[in-house]
Formats: sequence, C-alpha cells, structure tokens
Amino acid sequence: GARRTTPILVDRQLEVAVDGVQAGVFTVPKPDREMREPPKFRTRVAVSAGAHDVAARFYKTPLNLVDGVLEPQVNERGEGEIAGASGSVPRLSSLAVAGPFDTAGPGDTPSRRGIFICDPGNRGEKDCARTILERLARQGFRGAAAPDAVDALVDSYEQSRGGGNSFEQAIGFALRRLLVSPRFLFRIEGDADPRTGPRPVADIELASRLSFFLWSSIPDEALLEAAEQGRLHTPEQIAGQVRRMLDDPKSWALTSNFASQWLELRSLAFYRPTAPLSFHYDEALRDGFQAETELFFDHILRHDRPATELLTAGYTFVNKRLADHYGITGVQHSDLRRVELPPGHARGGLLGHGSLLAITSHPNRTSPVLRGKWVLANLLGTPPRPPPPDVPDLEGGKPGTKAPTLREQLRIHREHEACAGCHNMIDPPGFALENFDAIGRWRERDDSWNPIDSAAVLPDGTRVEGVAELKAALVARPERFATTIAERLLTYALGRGLEHYDAPTVRQIVAHAAEDGYRMQSLIVGVAQSYPFVTRRSTPPPSGDELVVDRAFGTALFSTSAVALP
Repeated sequence: GARRTTPILVDRQLEVAVDGVQAGVFTVPKPDREMREPPKFRTRVAVSAGAHDVAARFYKTPLNLVDGVLEPQVNERGEGEIAGASGSVPRLSSLAVAGPFDTAGPGDTPSRRGIFICDPGNRGEKDCARTILERLARQGFRGAAAPDAVDALVDSYEQSRGGGNSFEQAIGFALRRLLVSPRFLFRIEGDADPRTGPRPVADIELASRLSFFLWSSIPDEALLEAAEQGRLHTPEQIAGQVRRMLDDPKSWALTSNFASQWLELRSLAFYRPTAPLSFHYDEALRDGFQAETELFFDHILRHDRPATELLTAGYTFVNKRLADHYGITGVQHSDLRRVELPPGHARGGLLGHGSLLAITSHPNRTSPVLRGKWVLANLLGTPPRPPPPDVPDLEGGKPGTKAPTLREQLRIHREHEACAGCHNMIDPPGFALENFDAIGRWRERDDSWNPIDSAAVLPDGTRVEGVAELKAALVARPERFATTIAERLLTYALGRGLEHYDAPTVRQIVAHAAEDGYRMQSLIVGVAQSYPFVTRRSTPPPSGDELVVDRAFGTALFSTSAVALP
C-alpha cells in the first residue's frame, strides 16, 4: 500500500524591509502542535517622518523531496481563524507599526508642508499664523471663511502661544478648534426662507456635494475656485469637473466606498468557510478576492468603459495565488495585474469573481438562493420580498438512500405554496452559477459527486445554461442593468433611499447614458447633473436652536441662527 509521508517542517526566515532596505531578519520556528500562539518579533528602525513602504517576505527554502512531500496542514486554532492553505508554508498574520520613539523634531512631510505655508521668521508670527489659519479655514469649511471665524482661530493660536507653547504647537491648538467646529463636521446648506420651495444649491454647496460624492473628502482648490467664480452650475461645467475629479487618484474612494456597498464586498471580511473548504481559503485569497473586484471596477470607471463590461469583460485582475485558485495558467507575479482571458472564459465579469461567489454562499456549501437574490437585487434592481416566518429547512436524503442534489432539495422547497412565488424568481440565476463552489472554484460535480446541472429558466422566460449564458441574458437589455447602477449611484450621491418621485430622474440619467453607450462616467455625470443633486429642498423652520437633519441629501444642517461659528 501507499506510505504516508511526513510533512516537511523546517525553520523559515522572515525578512522585514522599509523602503526596500532590510530592517531585520527573523527565524520562524517550524510548526509545533503544542504552539498555541504564533511567534512575535520586534525591530526598531530609524526613519524620517512621512510615508514609507514596509514589506515582509519569507525566504524560499529548498525542499528535499526524497525525505517527504508537502501535505495539508490543518489549522487547529479553532473558531474565528481562517484555516491555513495546503502545505507547511508559514504566513504572516499581522504587521503593526508603532511609534514614533525618540523623535528628533517634527520632520518634513507633505501634510506638514501643506499646513505651514509661510515662515514666521520672515513675516512675523501673528501675520504668518493668520495666513495659515485662513487657508486651513477655507479648506476645512469648504469655502471662504467669515472674518469672525478666522479671528476665533487666531484667538486660539494666541492663547496657546501666550501659554508658552511653540509656534507650531499653537497652530496645532487652533487647528484642533477648527476640526471640532460644526462648519467642519457638517455640510451646512441653509435656506434663505425655510418656507420657499426647492432652490438650486449655491455653487460652493455643490462643490461639497461633488467632492463627497466622488472623493468622500473636501473639495480641492480647483473645485473651490470654480465655485467661487460662478463656474459650477451649468451642465457643461459640472460634467467637466466630474471628469476631472474621476481622473484624480482620490476617486478611488468611489470604488472603495460605493462599489463595496453596492456589491456587498464588505461581507467578505465575515465569510468563514468550514472544512474541507477552509483548507484552500486563507487571508491572502480573501484579500485577493476583494482587490480583484475593486481593481476591476476602478479600471472600468477610470477608462470610462461601458457599464455592461462589468458583466462581460474578457479580462480580470489576478496574482499567482488567485490565478492558481481560478485555474488560470501562466501567472507568476505576486501583485494583482490585468490578465486577458480566452473568449468565453468563466472568470470574465463580476459573476466569475470569487468575492461575490463567496459572500453568496454558506460556509459549507453553495446557495442558489443567496446567489439568485444577489443577482436580482444588485444587477437587476428587483430585490425579492423577505421570506415568510417559519420557513422549513431544506430536506436531506433519507438514511440508506443517495443524497438529493441541491436542485432537488430546492424543488421540494418550492412545493410549499408560501415559498414557490419568490423562489421561482430567485433560484434560476443561482442555478446558473452552480459550477462555482462556495469559495469560487470551478467544478463539474457537486460535493456528492452529482453532475452539475446549471440550466435554468429566468423570470422573463429566457433559458440559460451556465454563467456565460446568464451574463448574455443580463446584458441583452442593457438599459435594465444601467438603471440599477443609476439607482445605486443616485442613492449613494444623495445619501438617502429613492422615492417614487425620483423615477423620472433615473430614467433621464439612463437615457443620457444610452447616447454614450452606457459608459460609466456618463452615468456618474448624469447623477451629478440631476435635479435632486443640484437642488435643495426647503425644510420646515426649526423650533429653537435645534439640529435639522436633511433627509433629502443625508446631511446634517444647523439653522443659520443657531450656529456660533468658532
């Protein structure tokens, strides 16, 4: 019979580098079943203040294949931990940077240079302080600050300086006051008369709406200048600023925030498959899943590709770890890069991404129900109703009989009258994705070794078999998919759920984008030009000095009479 060999277990070398320069090499002891906690290492490095690249890697160790072969190493650390991947290769669970220690001055960083824009030795401390604080107030308050607001910040500076603090410490004290000001913490949009009807928002208010929509941050100088000069209210001016802002690296916030919310990528952090799936799933794979989808969305956004390419793309972004998991050959790089796929490859588009396939699965198996619900809600914009109470669980096979397939179990489930109506709509898209297992690997048979049946009839009567035909069906009417994206973008931009009176706006956005082939930036420009985005609804007059929450735009507003500016 076959002889079971012993896993190769050896000490490994871990190198830590800062800006490409070795900072330390540590010996990681070979795995020991008595070891309950992973080893920890510390090193101290002298660096200048500012941003630095920190990296860690394990040195490769030659293997003696005569003595043994790699075998799966089971993670026995219990719940809450992702099991290790196959083999005895160690992994880095965390890398933390602490300090600074023994500082020798404030250093020279881009952020510090952006604050201290003048030299108090040349202009005088008070004059220089006012110049600095005027600029910070303009940035923090997202527009020209009132003189009394700047005076209040200068007073804070003088109080701190008079107490014996240095010039820089006094500026920091005034900056702290700015950061707790309501004008910094809230986007204030006041009505001239609370009883008036909707009004166009002022250019300076629109600048904040655009920057928080696209950058999740404050306007830059170019946007503030355009607003202050009255060049931010026509559709053409808005479109020009939107495209400029999308070309800025800060627009990554639209990917990390909007795309993660729309596609539910944040659920990936909580997905924990059980054995044996857990042997093939680790943090590196999970992080690769998320990065693939984010890079993919960002590529389509920045290159202004058609929205339908989110489903039909002939490429994806993978590294070696992810490519091996997907069965894509010829990839050796450790960073995620664009990789072209053969025509009709299953990994093209969102429906082939491990991130979405994992979050729509149970820890131990796939779920056509969860996957179908995700497709209906996030791609077609038709979320199913919540299930009725006391829905029975799926029934397994009887003892001594062959286990029924998941499709057979769901068929029995649909025989319940309370379940049939919704499941006849939910299940078909999920069936078409059954060739992917719970961690996104391609398969031809299920866990019981039954052949995968990926045929389905969609709610509109379209017959599909497999992910390729499902994608084709979803983009056959591109306006449906574009409408879903427009609805999600408008919801995100306004900070509220859509109402029935928003339907004409959505149709207008989609019609505008249709003229440009449903390109992503056209959809975003349409949202930024839309009536609810450039218009401020009137609010009822506040009673006293109360905080008014503008439900239309998701911003907190103070009545102008109630706010005491710093």
